[in-house]
Amino acid sequence: MKRLFILLTTVNLIFTACSDKNEIENPPTPVADVVREAATLDAFYYGDGYSSGVADNYYIHLSNVGFNEAGSTLPNGWYYRLDLYSEMEDLPTGMDGYAIPVGTYTFGGDSCAPGTFASFSTYFESDEYGGVIDIEPEMPYVPINGGTIVVSENAIVLDVIINGKSHHVTYEGELLALDRRSAAAPEPDPGIPSDYQADFSNAVSNLYAQGDIYGTGYMAYQLDVMPEDYNGDSFVLHFLSNGKTKGEGIAGVYTMSSTMDAPFKCLKGYVDAGVSRGSVFEIVESTADGGYTNNYASFIDEGTVIITENGEGGYTVELDVFDSKGMYITGTAYNAVLRN
Repeated sequence: MKRLFILLTTVNLIFTACSDKNEIENPPTPVADVVREAATLDAFYYGDGYSSGVADNYYIHLSNVGFNEAGSTLPNGWYYRLDLYSEMEDLPTGMDGYAIPVGTYTFGGDSCAPGTFASFSTYFESDEYGGVIDIEPEMPYVPINGGTIVVSENAIVLDVIINGKSHHVTYEGELLALDRRSAAAPEPDPGIPSDYQADFSNAVSNLYAQGDIYGTGYMAYQLDVMPEDYNGDSFVLHFLSNGKTKGEGIAGVYTMSSTMDAPFKCLKGYVDAGVSRGSVFEIVESTADGGYTNNYASFIDEGTVIITENGEGGYTVELDVFDSKGMYITGTAYNAVLRN
């Protein structure tokens, strides 16, 4: 089971390259405000799942550090999230990877037109804890809304504008995307077998502001609660506060919801092509390599979450919820601290 930190987290492009221009042969490095070489590529192929009958969708992250095995952003990272659309193809299922289509992509807003990158394309950075930070006040995810993205058989070159600055970013290596087309997601890891009283006394609780990612005008947050030694009870919670600026309107009574369209809602847990999203409770165990694995993972589905100020600059979080299999989970996490 993977846990996305962020998550997660738009821009579109026009396909203008001809077949005889698909290879990039020793291009000169242009003068740019920011020049970088990406070390990692993470890519997913969604077919026309988000652009029915219009285009195929490739969702790509270029970064200096990438993500950990749980799918979370790593410390001191920079990330370019690219939402590319290409001509539709009838690709078979079951392949190890799908080549990102060669060509030049330009900004297409939300048209989803082939050869464009969409407005969901953004740039973001992580702090020393791995949390996404504000680049501008109350803006952790800065839109990429201009420029070009050139894909060849073994390289990607970005020449884009972000927050008024030009960025020239290159990546060289295998350009394969994992298949995420399946509407029938794999079964999640086994949920807890019975009602459960969680113990978060040994946990560290980190709260991360995510900005107005749902387009409601209100601040969204992710709460990450993890035992210090990676042994014990853990949960991640995504919620929409009643505040419009960071740190405002966090305290309150939240209900679980599949739509994040109003304050005081927590996003229900669910699995998307093998990746857990939303709010999830886990019982974890440390591994020899310094990481952790989960013995049980339950998607939080119903109930309430009460968040109160603790008088020490942090928050107390009380769970009174049911998972997707009807198991009752209670527990209290103390001193959740806003980290960004």
